[in-house]
Amino acid sequence: MLSSAAFTGDPNDKPEGHPLKNFVTQWGNDPIWLSPFVVGTGPKRVNFPLARTAPDPDGKWLPSIAPPEEADQPSGAFVTTGLEHPELRTPTAESLVEIAPHDVFFDDERQLWYCDIEVTWGSAYFPFIRLALARYQPVALQDAHLSNVVLADFMPLVPDRWLNVTHTRDPRLRQVNVYGHTYTSSSSHEEAIHGLSASVRQADGTFLEVHPPQVAATSVLEVWVERLNPALGEDFGWHREAGAVVQRTPAPAPHVLPTKVSGIKARARARANELLHFREFTALVNENLLEQLFITPRLWEGTVRLPDSAGEGTRYRLVIAEYEEYLVDDATPYDKFVTSSNRRLVFIEYVEMD
Repeated sequence: MLSSAAFTGDPNDKPEGHPLKNFVTQWGNDPIWLSPFVVGTGPKRVNFPLARTAPDPDGKWLPSIAPPEEADQPSGAFVTTGLEHPELRTPTAESLVEIAPHDVFFDDERQLWYCDIEVTWGSAYFPFIRLALARYQPVALQDAHLSNVVLADFMPLVPDRWLNVTHTRDPRLRQVNVYGHTYTSSSSHEEAIHGLSASVRQADGTFLEVHPPQVAATSVLEVWVERLNPALGEDFGWHREAGAVVQRTPAPAPHVLPTKVSGIKARARARANELLHFREFTALVNENLLEQLFITPRLWEGTVRLPDSAGEGTRYRLVIAEYEEYLVDDATPYDKFVTSSNRRLVFIEYVEMD
């Protein structure tokens, strides 16, 4: 359930007496990361690429035991705007809601219904969303389309990452690119660079220099190669290959992007955005259109060279890992001097090197 396009107030206190906060989906940035903001207090229907606004004649959501006539639905678009939710007895124009209907499917093994919901939100880093969920009946009286609303827990939206591993003329060399949006600073980074330093006198009379730890301003990517020991199997046999050489390409100097785009480039960019909207990632790679999307958000670029001494049948895989760095309490958690940091793994991918 979503606020209507005409609603411009704050759902936490509008409409007066019956605020929408308990009935509509809301989102917001995680304040510990500095990144672009999500738009508005909640998403719009366009932010749900899998939303269905017209009948599906195939009835793909029906379980195998359902009668085929259950797939029959009247033609025409669903009613998705100007709806009343049943928990408000005196609806007003300001309290009407919109919806983003999604197909539900039946899991024969678990005997449960489920629904896949995808959300697009721009370039914010790990924003939070709280979904307002209701059962929707397309064929119903005007005030009976929706069930009571259930609010889901707040959950983070995980940013997408795209990898491009390309063969070169050298059979041992691969070109690697990692794309995506990240943050430009964090509360831990700011605290670390403004942290206190001091010379602390110890019990033996000596002085200990205390400094805040280094915390990266943005996420940290690491790339390495692993080799399989077949005797240990797939689960335990992969170990880091010391003979592989990973070289990161230095980031280019900042430059001004062109304000005009040629007709060919404009068509390529439009095609790339179309494929991205429909989540056709394989086609993006096959048609060499990744660069049309990721002009700025390249997180890592470099090369990986496999060892020259690899024997026949040796299996390698590329590992790409991304971490967040943050401050942690040390042995004296209430001490004004912060001296410890740690990091959290937020993304990892394995690509076998054939």
